[in-house]
Amino acid sequence: MPDSPVGAHSRAAESCSILPAIVTAHGQLSFRELESAAARAERQSGVIRGNIAGVALGQTVEAIVLLRALMRLGAVACMINPRWPQNEVDRAMTAAGCTRRIDRFTLEGADAEAEQTEMEAGQPATVIFTSGSTGDPKPAVHSADNHRQSALAGNANIPLQPGDRWLLSLPLHHVGGIGILFRCAAAGAAVAVPDPEMPLARALDILHPTHLSLVPTQLHRLLDDQDAARRLARVKTVLMGGAPIPPSLVQRAFQLGIPIHTSYGLTETSSQITATRPGDDLDALMTVGAPLTPGTVSISPGSEIFVRGKTLFLGYLQNKTLYRPLDANGWFATGDLGRFDNNGRLIVTGRRDNMFISGGENVQPEEVERRLCALPGVQQALVVPVQDDEYGEVGAAFIKMAHASPPDPVRLAAQLREQLPPCKIPKHFRPWPANLPESATKTGRRLTARTLFP
Repeated sequence: MPDSPVGAHSRAAESCSILPAIVTAHGQLSFRELESAAARAERQSGVIRGNIAGVALGQTVEAIVLLRALMRLGAVACMINPRWPQNEVDRAMTAAGCTRRIDRFTLEGADAEAEQTEMEAGQPATVIFTSGSTGDPKPAVHSADNHRQSALAGNANIPLQPGDRWLLSLPLHHVGGIGILFRCAAAGAAVAVPDPEMPLARALDILHPTHLSLVPTQLHRLLDDQDAARRLARVKTVLMGGAPIPPSLVQRAFQLGIPIHTSYGLTETSSQITATRPGDDLDALMTVGAPLTPGTVSISPGSEIFVRGKTLFLGYLQNKTLYRPLDANGWFATGDLGRFDNNGRLIVTGRRDNMFISGGENVQPEEVERRLCALPGVQQALVVPVQDDEYGEVGAAFIKMAHASPPDPVRLAAQLREQLPPCKIPKHFRPWPANLPESATKTGRRLTARTLFP
């Protein structure tokens, strides 16, 4: 039976027991100390094997220790966003079948024997809610081995070793944050945990990470800070994912010498399933890379991306039972559209359910956004469908320009006409709203349109 992540932690504790497993601005925990803290947490948690516990501790050392403790116990950690309103927390815990919620936890206490308890590889280990790109977020269940296989595939592509530090720059209620923990555990590297509300630029200065995982908005903000951009150029890896990455942002980072990797993954695949390789050129970085494990990604006749393999989740929780929507050959339909280039790298072209019809013509808003982001001065673009008496629906583009200048609709439309047919040119151009959520591309463009377009 393959080793579980518990086994990976055990080996790290044996061979690298004095090396740091967690680093903060105030100190560190070695692998041995992490195991001891997790053993204490087992006794404090009040959780028993098979329970599902809601964990609402944010991006903290306490959350990492508790997650380790639950895995040692053979319990399931349901990762809760501590900023959700109470009604959302209640809904999520009911959907996941949680027996209790843990939102307070102390690391203090006497040392405990870190006697190892192995979690079975296929046993449920976590519940992580999807981003809600096709409706309400769904509770996705992963096994210990799902996470471990994802970590091993990721580490085979991006080298990670004892002494390295991966910044916990993504929330633990997202699969990208959980992936950082498992990659570090498998490699004997440290998780660098910033203080709550610590700006990323400050975390770079204080924690000296060698590896980072970022979504495009985070990279945008760091590149706008000259000191942070110089610091990024000295790290080993910046792994990008979580949202479509504007080509202009990729080009900007590449020109600054920042070692970025573009990737594609989803909650259901336990984080990244494709990624670019170290040393890839700019053309490669304009894709999301090749499958980390051969045979795990395919394109349907309708251009939909299908995935399968050992990182594929156990299923969604529905009425306390697991539902795993796979076809007869074990493929999961992602709802994303894409194609492979001549080098076997994946290019994601949009979401199947984002397409709208304008005057009888199909419009894929992601295509228009890519064209907009390639225009001079455009930093970010979001295209949504809005009602129109003549065409049924037309595009409305929210534009973030460099230097906070307002978008020029006449110029932008003229530049797009050189690249796109008339049906795909947005009819409306608006400044990027200050209250536009970062998840707007995933929570439904029509909802965004109704919220922001009068």
